[in-house]
Amino acid sequence: MTQFLCAYPWLQLSTESEESLRVCCYGESGKVVLDNNKTVKLSSLKDPNDFLNNSFYKDIRKSMLNNEIPSFCKGCEKLELNGGESPRTIMNNVYKDKLSESLRLTREDGYLESPKVNILELTLGNVCNLKCRMCSPFFSNLLKSDFNKLNISYDEKAVFEIESSFKDIETLKETISKLDSLELLSFLGGEPLIHPLHLDILKHLVETKKSNSIELRYNSNLVTLDKRVTEIWKEFKKVKLSVSLEASGSLNDYIRYPSSFEEVSKNINSLINLRNNGVPLDLSITSVFQAYSVPGTIDFLKWLSQYKDDFPIIPHFIYLDFPHYLSAEVLPQSIKVQLAREINDFVNSNKADLLSGKFKMENEKNLNILLHFLEMYIDKGKEQFFMDFTVFTKKLDKIRDVEGFFERYPDLFGGQIERS
Repeated sequence: MTQFLCAYPWLQLSTESEESLRVCCYGESGKVVLDNNKTVKLSSLKDPNDFLNNSFYKDIRKSMLNNEIPSFCKGCEKLELNGGESPRTIMNNVYKDKLSESLRLTREDGYLESPKVNILELTLGNVCNLKCRMCSPFFSNLLKSDFNKLNISYDEKAVFEIESSFKDIETLKETISKLDSLELLSFLGGEPLIHPLHLDILKHLVETKKSNSIELRYNSNLVTLDKRVTEIWKEFKKVKLSVSLEASGSLNDYIRYPSSFEEVSKNINSLINLRNNGVPLDLSITSVFQAYSVPGTIDFLKWLSQYKDDFPIIPHFIYLDFPHYLSAEVLPQSIKVQLAREINDFVNSNKADLLSGKFKMENEKNLNILLHFLEMYIDKGKEQFFMDFTVFTKKLDKIRDVEGFFERYPDLFGGQIERS
């Protein structure tokens, strides 16, 4: 049996949005780092490198060396069993040499000689400029008002803790300064590009002459693009930015309310121009596969096709499981089958164009994930929650005073809504 090894517990420190440490951002329940049954804040670490030998990390490494798969790694395992790439396999490939060296320095009990943090992942609270329908107050402070109006409960104490985190830039600078082997700094959110500390962190890395050896990574809705940020990016080894986008045109603005698809498009073009003028910048698209997005998939792919020479035009799709009533699985079976057939027909008719260009390999992998998701959502019937989806959708449409989702697709949903 091949060992289920992962670079993250050997090389990375990652934070939740309230600054507590976790193994990675992808894991499921059980990924939060505990020390004597208590969570650990990044700012509390005296030696962030040495903390990789905390008993929690040691036990994870030991279990992986013993061919055991930690419970919170099931997401990656599932992707791999279905033939796709996972965050684990991607990072293991990128950090193949670093992981091999770390394994050589790892004892049987999981203890790591001379631990070095190569990857730092900061989830900078819940400061955001959007109120995406599939999101929550834990990741967007703006959603609190909508949740309150809809009488959807959430842990207000936990949200308050998130909003009280990442306030001390000096302590954060001090912690980052101790990471002499830092190669990759990832920013998550919220919307990281608008967080007050983001630019300060970048300036600190430039001032301490570390920037030219560090790669920056972002997940961003790209509604806002600060020229001060794009200017300072020139000082870094590389920038990789994944744009969070589910649809084109007004459907994007509906899902990612109150986004401006016009602004996002303009900012994508600005980043392409930056890259063409020498800024070491890679772009990609990340898309949440959900009930709202599936009907607009073909239009979305058509719009993306204009960028086939600039970045992979097939998004990296993420399957939405929660909240369950927004999963694509809740759509009526007849609608799921119809949409899957239409998308498959479009793909088959346009496969040569979709997979052409220098990003053929990435597009092929992402397309396989999309086609797999289309099979999954048909097989996994949750139509009993379509009423919950309908009620939530209509209530939120009314609160936001926007064109209704079902009114956008009368031929698709007309009969179903009448019956519901």
